[in-house]
Amino acid sequence: MEALVRDWLNSREEQLSVFEGDDEIILKRQAKTLFLGAQLTSAVADNAALYSWMRLGAASLNHFQGALAQKPDTGALWLIQNLRGAGDEAGLYASLQALLNQRDTWRATAAR
Repeated sequence: MEALVRDWLNSREEQLSVFEGDDEIILKRQAKTLFLGAQLTSAVADNAALYSWMRLGAASLNHFQGALAQKPDTGALWLIQNLRGAGDEAGLYASLQALLNQRDTWRATAAR
């Protein structure tokens, strides 16, 4: 994945979408900000499940920078993060890795 991220960062492409199994990962440029997104769920969460995910979000902010968001067209939950500035390769990859670690931690916690 490092090579894909490096190639995208050095290109003029606005967005890079990568799939890890059934999960989508998005990197997007918007002016001088980089947007990172990691799919957390694929289905619409009912109120009880959404409440559980939101409780994880409060504790997660002590360790991770990604925020919980709901995709408007599908209702799927995503972890998102914005990086200000041009973004160097090492910083982008570290932030992406942290976001994926956050996703994996949330899923493991929710599975318990």
